[in-house]
Amino acid sequence: MGANSKEYQAAYRARLAERGYDTPASKLCSKCGETKPAGDFYASSGSPDGLQSYCKACVKSRVRAPRPKTPEQVDRYLQKEYGITLAEREQMKVDQGGVCAVCAEVPDRWVVDHCHDTGKVRGLLCDTCNRALGLLRDKVEVLMSAATYLMANEDVLSKVGE
Repeated sequence: MGANSKEYQAAYRARLAERGYDTPASKLCSKCGETKPAGDFYASSGSPDGLQSYCKACVKSRVRAPRPKTPEQVDRYLQKEYGITLAEREQMKVDQGGVCAVCAEVPDRWVVDHCHDTGKVRGLLCDTCNRALGLLRDKVEVLMSAATYLMANEDVLSKVGE
């Protein structure tokens, strides 16, 4: 049952009606100006008709397209969050040879790695390595245990790729 099918639309309106909303069959999106079926809008408990004012497509486009940040905005963010300037971050990139401090690859997106206990900046990482450290709770013993595990099972892992 697709989102634009009549059955889906009716079921969607019925669910909202069960919650006490008088939901129209269609609604005007306040972003794109198009009138669309009620099923093309996310639910909203704060609106009289139980639907958000923007259609799903407009909500998604807004989420996927963050507004461009100026160097001044980036500088303010870095100073507020990490106590470093944009110039200092750029110098860190140069000092690291333009690569992630962990995997030594050129990242699509730089992440400032810092100690969550002290706030001290440790270096710049790619998003993947930063997430990996976070998932291992920034604990050296857990990271070492993971490395030992991988090395002990190298033969198993190499057969997977064959």
